[in-house]
Amino acid sequence: MLMRSLPIRFWSVSLLALSLACSQTLVAQTKPNSSTSDLLTTDNKPKTDPKAKKKGILGSVAEKLDLSNNGNQVVNENGELNNASVPDLGLKIKRGKDARKKEVAEMNNEYRVIGNKFDNIPVLRQVVTTGAGDRESVEEFYTLTAYEDPSVYFKTYTWFDLRTERRSTSLIKDKEKARLLHGPYRRYVGDELVEEGFYYKGGKHGRWENYAKETDGDWGLRDKQKWYMGFPLESKITYYDAAKTKIKEVLPILYGKTTGDYFTFFETGLLETEGRFDDSVKISRWREYHKFGSGGRLKKETQYGKDKYDDFEPFTIREYDNKGKLIYENKEKKKAEEEVEN
Repeated sequence: MLMRSLPIRFWSVSLLALSLACSQTLVAQTKPNSSTSDLLTTDNKPKTDPKAKKKGILGSVAEKLDLSNNGNQVVNENGELNNASVPDLGLKIKRGKDARKKEVAEMNNEYRVIGNKFDNIPVLRQVVTTGAGDRESVEEFYTLTAYEDPSVYFKTYTWFDLRTERRSTSLIKDKEKARLLHGPYRRYVGDELVEEGFYYKGGKHGRWENYAKETDGDWGLRDKQKWYMGFPLESKITYYDAAKTKIKEVLPILYGKTTGDYFTFFETGLLETEGRFDDSVKISRWREYHKFGSGGRLKKETQYGKDKYDDFEPFTIREYDNKGKLIYENKEKKKAEEEVEN
């Protein structure tokens, strides 16, 4: 009886309120989800702002996304890292079945510079600026806090010269002034991001991306590669030991083809063979080394064509014994050798 006695106006208002509540619930359920990690992906290349050069990349990202850790700001006003988790610069790849792919995926998704440590290893932030105006180049990266020998398996490694304050890939001569790059890396030209990736104790590791200006004037992804401890991720690596600490052979695989630098090593870690493949075809100069040598380890040099299309007859350039004595030289092929090298 009480329900029947309520006025019609009351029921109209109630029905209207119920309808609005249902519509809001429906909108909330159909609204696309978004997360901080989605905002940090590099599908759409981000632009920098002037503050990035003062506070650094991480400071700029933290400020734009208002990232915090339980109320503690990631980067302070001076661009220094607080003891909080810092985003991974947006690098993210899908996990694969292969163990190395999984490890790289975990690094790209989970590794952070936390409390001035990368993978729990102390690091120092470095910012290097060259050029001026629109061509000003700014590099931001991290280095180990003390000298450490690069891996014996690295053909190329990257380090920071404390004397010249520049990145370098040359041989280290002064260990006191050399620090291997370790952690996230970014390079800008003007206000545009042109390169980003990770280093792990001097070697490229994880996903690396390069950007360039397209014909329409916009900047877009030019190249993307995946690395594993200094070698292309797809490379087939065999080991001497079950623990996989002593590399025996590195067969380069790029986009499913045998292309790139090829290496074999002795069990001691010393280089045995080095050369290059172009789609399974040997190219350029190949070198073989003695396991031991009192006057040098170079054993043999062989010349191949410039690329897989080069109709070139390979020949031995020279050979040495394990005391460094020249025991053979192909003088008749010297001219051909010079033409290939040039």
